[in-house]
Parts: sequence; C-alpha cells; structure tokens
Amino acid sequence: MVTIRDILNRIIWDRRLQPENYVIFYISRGKPGDVEYIPCNLIERVSRDYVTFKRQGVTLSIPHHRIILILDVKNMKPLFKSPKLKLDVETFLRNIGFIK
Repeated sequence: MVTIRDILNRIIWDRRLQPENYVIFYISRGKPGDVEYIPCNLIERVSRDYVTFKRQGVTLSIPHHRIILILDVKNMKPLFKSPKLKLDVETFLRNIGFIK
C-alpha cells in the first residue's frame, strides 16, 4: 500500500516532479468549508505521522490523518483521496472555490 508519506516524499525528492504542481488539501476546523490547502513546494519535512510546512513565516505541522486529498494540479488528477472525502474530486474543488 502506498502511504501519504510515500507520495509526499516522491513529490519532494523525485527530480522529474515539480512540487509546486501538487497541492495538499487538509481538514482545518474553523476555516471556510473546514478545509485549507497548501502547495507542496512549501513542505519542509515529511515524518511518519506529520507533514511540516512554513507559510507566511509560521511553521505548521499537519497530521497525515487530516489530509483528505493530494492533487496534481497540472493534470487535475488526485494522487491520494481519503475515504473521508465523500464527494468526487471535481465537486469538492468547486465547493471550496479551488476551481470554477
């Protein structure tokens, strides 16, 4: 089974891939739709249970169990979709305003 950690490490370390073409969507209670997203080029570290990134000078760690989607935005293809995400990817992205 391919894990979230495997996917993120490949995005970061595979020189054929460009991390800015990938986005992580995660549960963030209190935010609109309870979801936030970050481009993978902001990732600083991937551990067994967390992904750590820096945004606007603040370092944040997101547990893997809160990640609901990892998306290749160049091709609009999901690399990972959590069972927690009940909607199809396109509907989800429209609902949160990521696409029109």
